Amino acid sequence: MLNAFVRSHDIDILLMQEMMLLFNTSFQSYTIHYNIATSRRGTAIRTRDTIVVTNLSSIPSGRAIAATLGTPLIINVYAPSGTSKRAELESVFNNDPPSRICL
Repeated sequence: MLNAFVRSHDIDILLMQEMMLLFNTSFQSYTIHYNIATSRRGTAIRTRDTIVVTNLSSIPSGRAIAATLGTPLIINVYAPSGTSKRAELESVFNNDPPSRICL
């Protein structure tokens, strides 16, 4: 289903969050860069093969992944939302800041 969505909308870059598994399916002409933590959850960036990906980096918690895609630096951060998760959100940005992954 995801593959059909990406192809039908001709998506070049897709930022994914709450990744739990590595895709076993072949996505021809795309590359997926994963950051899955020991908790088995994480983030990913899926790019068309024609896009040059450099400076790929991540943080151990799996909550952020970054890469230079051609010229722009793209950072994909998964942070908890909602008032009940405020302490967890603050912990993400105080203890594992996504800025740590920028090269």
